[in-house]
Amino acid sequence: MKTCENCRFSFENGDSCPRCYSKKIRVFEKKTEPAGAPVERKPMVFDRSGQRVFGDTKAAWKSFHQRVQNDCSKCGGKEFKMDYKHKEKTCIKCGEIFPLPRTGG
Repeated sequence: MKTCENCRFSFENGDSCPRCYSKKIRVFEKKTEPAGAPVERKPMVFDRSGQRVFGDTKAAWKSFHQRVQNDCSKCGGKEFKMDYKHKEKTCIKCGEIFPLPRTGG
């Protein structure tokens, strides 16, 4: 498989791109896996806010939601406005929104 670096068009044959006639071509080799070998992939787990949870066990889920974030990762601020209705806290300095950690077990 060949791909034109100028217009990102993929094609099989030729020394120049059939779309824009550019000579800047990148050649990709097809990777073949042995037939009959199923690929096992664990599904990615996400929380309600869309952040990825590393691990699909209950312990991994609980450790992700029980972590406490005392500093803003964007500006380093330490003061937050708590919004318990929406289960989030907002940095007063920059306005970044973080999910509140879960309570209970």
